[in-house]
Amino acid sequence: MESKPNIIFAGGGAQGMGKNGVMISLHESYSDFSNFFTNHMIFWGDTIQDHFSILVSLKERIVKPFSLKYLAEKEKK
Repeated sequence: MESKPNIIFAGGGAQGMGKNGVMISLHESYSDFSNFFTNHMIFWGDTIQDHFSILVSLKERIVKPFSLKYLAEKEKK
């Protein structure tokens, strides 16, 4: 995973919606995501039984930006 800088989080042991893992990745465009996903499934396809993806455009209205600073601010209080 270290060779894929666009993957910002990956973890197993997840619970919910019948899934047991999660991965968050960032992509410059839909075609970049599509290529990434195709290559990912070629590499991991034998071990992944089921998958789904959610695409979020960062050009649309962002209600709260992704950041860990909110947790750091909470610890200071």
